[in-house]
Amino acid sequence: MLTSMGDSTRLGSSLQGTNLSTMMTNKHYRTVVGIEITNWTKYHLTSPEVNIYSGYISMPPVSVRPGQKEGMIAHKHGYTMTGSSGIVSWLIKKREKRVVIVWGSPFIASNTMAVGLTTAGKDNHESSWFNTITQGKSDANLRYEPFTYDNAIKEIIIEDEDFQICGSMGTSHKPEVKITVRPTQMADLSIDGLQ
Repeated sequence: MLTSMGDSTRLGSSLQGTNLSTMMTNKHYRTVVGIEITNWTKYHLTSPEVNIYSGYISMPPVSVRPGQKEGMIAHKHGYTMTGSSGIVSWLIKKREKRVVIVWGSPFIASNTMAVGLTTAGKDNHESSWFNTITQGKSDANLRYEPFTYDNAIKEIIIEDEDFQICGSMGTSHKPEVKITVRPTQMADLSIDGLQ
């Protein structure tokens, strides 16, 4: 399994000329969540869908080309004691699977995040996955790994025979979520990543 491509991934359209930290700093809310997804595969991550359960999406998710990284930003409602939580997923084009990310950054409590991967053929986004994951239920079409980020940052991983989804989240009220989609086979690695 390839574990590092270093600086070989390129910034996609959402991150051109800036970075996730800068974009988050420009949001003047107590709770801001930035999600950066890096695609090491030769497959396009398309058809992003998001459901927000607390807060707003100020920068929506976009498709992620092979060898690129993209970002999205969510934040709390203004002038309320709320946080940000939701679910976002991308379709792995030509593989009919979805990468699933659930996040929660409450006003007063620990951050939570889960990475998930659907089975082949389950290519439609399901808003019900949010409750499935946050309540620790099982779903025959979705494998996931959750973690609570209170005073430690840990990389969590979910994988199948084709892909490995790795993620971590910060512990502050302005956490960065870092997601990497990696192939398990070198033949599925982004050609752009081998420059």
